Amino acid sequence: MRRATSEVEAYESDHDDLNKILSASDKAFEQIQTTVKGLNAAKSYYSKDDAEALSDFIHHAHQTEKRLLKNDKEIVHEVQEKKLCKKFLEKMNTNLDLATKFLKDTVPKLPNQEYKEDITAEQAYLLQFIQERVNLYSGDSCKAAATYY
Repeated sequence: MRRATSEVEAYESDHDDLNKILSASDKAFEQIQTTVKGLNAAKSYYSKDDAEALSDFIHHAHQTEKRLLKNDKEIVHEVQEKKLCKKFLEKMNTNLDLATKFLKDTVPKLPNQEYKEDITAEQAYLLQFIQERVNLYSGDSCKAAATYY
């Protein structure tokens, strides 16, 4: 998945370039939004093969969010220092909204209860990590990072 590569690379190679991280996040969200729209518009019902691919996609997304959360924890002090908490929080909220909508639209189209349960479990992990990223950049968490300076 290109999003994982570009956004994670921006975090890991350019800790000091917060604007590059924000730009990579913008591009990643645009790519995800296009993919999600395409997936949801393409079919009114998913086959078992589609459901397997979606499960893999969501699993990969939750693993990526877990990795990005780790990176966010490493840069939150700099983000706060440069007064970029609001921008990062907006990105995280956009990500949360996008993931929530995608999952809400996807689950009813799955072929059976087993797939619905599997994807709902993966969804819980994905939303948990995204919510943790939102919390990190929300007012109190981001302000708390400033107390370490």
